[in-house]
Amino acid sequence: MKTVNIDYLPTPKQMMFHASTANEVLFGGAAGGGKTVSLIMDALMRCLAHPKTHAYIFRRTFRELEDTDIREARARYPAEIATYNVSRHEFQILNGSVIKFRHCEHEADKYDYSGAEIDWLYFDELTAFE
Repeated sequence: MKTVNIDYLPTPKQMMFHASTANEVLFGGAAGGGKTVSLIMDALMRCLAHPKTHAYIFRRTFRELEDTDIREARARYPAEIATYNVSRHEFQILNGSVIKFRHCEHEADKYDYSGAEIDWLYFDELTAFE
């Protein structure tokens, strides 16, 4: 079995986020505090630990996803275990898990996800949602 190095050393606050056993976790703080990195790395770790699961990472607009979450994931996720599908805006993980990047710009967009199989749900910048 090949070992893959994931370049991520969480801060103490990020460690608290990852270690939480709560059903819902809020992670706040100033810009540049590592919230987005924590979120995308938590999704990767959970998907690696639980094969064939689906993580959804939401941001208000697709532009915000591209400029932050997707850019960060593409820079951090090792290509040996995670392949990015540009047209589907998602990472296919080697073990059958999927990390999907989605937006919900308008109130009615929430209906696009009715019935979606979501094991891990993340909202980046939750306060931007209604």
